[in-house]
Amino acid sequence: MKIEKKDRIGQILVEQKVITKDQLNDVLEKQAATPYKLLGAILEEMGLVTYQQVQQAYAIQYDLKYVNLAGVEIPKVVLNRIPVKLAGKYLILPLEENSKRIVLATHHPRFISRTVQEDLSYFLDKPVELALSDKDQTIEAICRHYGVDREVLTRYRAAAGGAHEFPDLEEEPGFPYSREIAVIGE
Repeated sequence: MKIEKKDRIGQILVEQKVITKDQLNDVLEKQAATPYKLLGAILEEMGLVTYQQVQQAYAIQYDLKYVNLAGVEIPKVVLNRIPVKLAGKYLILPLEENSKRIVLATHHPRFISRTVQEDLSYFLDKPVELALSDKDQTIEAICRHYGVDREVLTRYRAAAGGAHEFPDLEEEPGFPYSREIAVIGE
């Protein structure tokens, strides 16, 4: 069976000797029957890998660092660089900043299109790098660090156009960017 770019996670897990090629082929056959189901989810359902292993392979696929947000403390000065509504819309959390760049944690790097990343770089006046984090950890960390509850965060996402995820697309062309960024950019 041919391994497509979106299935690179499986190939990475084979290369790391977490699963075998035969197991990957079985999973790819299952995925062919349910094309909207992510490869990592099928691997987990079959008991072949853990969620952590999928996340780490996903990070490798996108050449990102994997960040465990549990217990991470973020300086207030870094948090002040991204408004809570923007963090909530894209589920991004500013992790660190230095004179050269700012690092944002996201659970889904393909969700942050190049346009959004370029707009963020313009808004923050420095290059933006992404780090991969767990979705639930990202949501919990945003709520904890910004002092909002999950319901408020959900309202921010809905009011901002309900940013959607496109897990099977490399990049969503013309993905809506933040109005806050567009106004500042103009």
